[in-house]
Amino acid sequence: MAVLPRGEVAREMTLWFAVEDGPHFQVASNDRGHVERLYPQGTIESMEVPAIPIDLLIEEIRRETSLELLAIDVEGMDVEILLSMDWASADFYAVSFESPHMGDGESVVHQRLHEFGYVSAGVGLDLNGLDSLVLKTETLRRKVLARVWELERQANLSDVDGKPWSSLLYLINWFRTRGD
Repeated sequence: MAVLPRGEVAREMTLWFAVEDGPHFQVASNDRGHVERLYPQGTIESMEVPAIPIDLLIEEIRRETSLELLAIDVEGMDVEILLSMDWASADFYAVSFESPHMGDGESVVHQRLHEFGYVSAGVGLDLNGLDSLVLKTETLRRKVLARVWELERQANLSDVDGKPWSSLLYLINWFRTRGD
């Protein structure tokens, strides 16, 4: 399956690949040139696959489960798809996306995500270190604080001064004073 930018109509799409990339086929793209650049001496072939807009795919998955992490690796369409998304209503804790082929678009994507509360957090999910990771700080803060609060409540802990919940308040203040 292929993924399209938000708002496009589901359709069939041609994906190009190099026979030499098998058996796992890590590179498939709607841009034949992208595959040719990575496999200049390769045998390039194509296949037709169903393509669905990212918003419809996310909606379909959310019917079955919640989504905390969005990982995007769409071989050259990353910028277009990420910039098309409705980040105002996105509630992902983390987003990992392939960045080496983004060119100048990478800084535009980071700026857009930053506008919606995401901060850069280093390398994403790709095993070869090709992904960038961003985290939604407010969502993570609430989740971390809720978990710490629950653990302290269950353990009936107090801090070194013997005051209950002091360590939770310390964490809250620590998060508040961080500038990111």
